[in-house]
Amino acid sequence: MDKVYAELKSSIATIEGQSQIITVARDISERKALEEELKTRLALEETKTSLFVDSPVAMVFGGADGSIISANGAFEELVGYKEEELVEIGWLEVLTPKKWWITEEQLIEKSTRKKRGHHF
Repeated sequence: MDKVYAELKSSIATIEGQSQIITVARDISERKALEEELKTRLALEETKTSLFVDSPVAMVFGGADGSIISANGAFEELVGYKEEELVEIGWLEVLTPKKWWITEEQLIEKSTRKKRGHHF
């Protein structure tokens, strides 16, 4: 049998000269189930974050536009920049040799156009 969670609210009221306790019960089972699901998802996200942050393997998240969104400590050590600097710099300067910058910029622009629905 599934658990049923209820929220109870009581108050005292005077009805026809007599004090009465009035209680209202509300089923909050769905809310509790959503809270449990959220707790599970948050725990999973914390695990994923920990794996990313604490990994000895250099990892970085970036956008199709060449931006860097996040980098772990191993990546910072590899390239010699802190995450705050990497976010400002972007892929081109950090990961691409200067001789390939134009090619990479063209690929990024082409990728961005495709996402906006242009195919030329």
